[in-house]
Order: sequence, then C-alpha cells, then structure tokens
Amino acid sequence: MTGLPTLDILNRITDDIYLGNSSAAKNLSLLKSIAISHVLICCSEVGPSFAETFIYKKLNIQETFDFNIGAYFAEAYDFIESAINTDGRVLVYCMQGQSRSPTIVISYLIKKYGLTCRKALKTVKHKHPITEPNAGFIDQLSDYEKIIKDSNPSMTCSVCKCLIQ
Repeated sequence: MTGLPTLDILNRITDDIYLGNSSAAKNLSLLKSIAISHVLICCSEVGPSFAETFIYKKLNIQETFDFNIGAYFAEAYDFIESAINTDGRVLVYCMQGQSRSPTIVISYLIKKYGLTCRKALKTVKHKHPITEPNAGFIDQLSDYEKIIKDSNPSMTCSVCKCLIQ
C-alpha cells in the first residue's frame, strides 16, 4: 500500500507570484502552463527538480516556532523582485505550502505594497486557503511590518491608496 496521492497545490497570489507545495513544484507541465521562470524553495527538505528549466533559489527554512525566518525576508524579496523585473513569474513553495512559503510571500507583500501583516495574511489566505503560518512566523511578520513602517513612515498603500502612518 502506497498511501494517499499527493495533490498539486498551486495558487496565484499576484500576476507574477504563485504559491504552492512540493508536489506542484515537481509538475513540469503545470509549471510550464503558467509560464513559471523562477522558483523559490523555502525549505531544506528538497532541492531543484528542473534546474535546467527554471532559475532556482533555495532558502533553508525550518518549520519551527523559534526559527528566524525573518533573516530570509530581504533575500526572498530581492529574488522575487529580480524575477518580476525581468518579466518572470515566480513559484514560491515549501513542503506543504502552508507555513514557510506563505510567510515569505506575506513578507514580500508587506514590503512591496505597504500592507499590514494582518491585511497581507488575509490576502494570501483568501487566494491560498491552506495558509497557516506558525505563531513564531506571525510574530516575526508583525515585527517586520513595524520595521518597514518605521523606515518609511508616510507610505501610501499601492493596493487601496490609503496613507499608512
């Protein structure tokens, strides 16, 4: 008996960012069908499946409450921005697509669009319903929101155009 089949979980978060699990990341035809060009791996358990086809970056993020995922926010942001700025599309994934990779996408939305942690989480969860960052990651996202806000105190939210004070 081989257990239950693994489902490909893949959801579009923005025009150029997709969020998924390791099963979807191994589905070459699926990735090609949505024109993925870059893949951001947010776990240590797996490596690139199609190194000859896509540009990869691997972040060795552990799924533990006390893991410092915030140390990877800037590196992830730079990789995603670089992909988008070269007309690429990015798949961000971890094993289940539930905690680590959504946390990275949420951090991206906080910095790129000036969203609050709460709004970014709600946005990602709406588009990728299995999103459930662990409590330690949520705390780090809240801290990151404050850092971003403090570095640019009168930012305008590009999503709803409100002034973030």
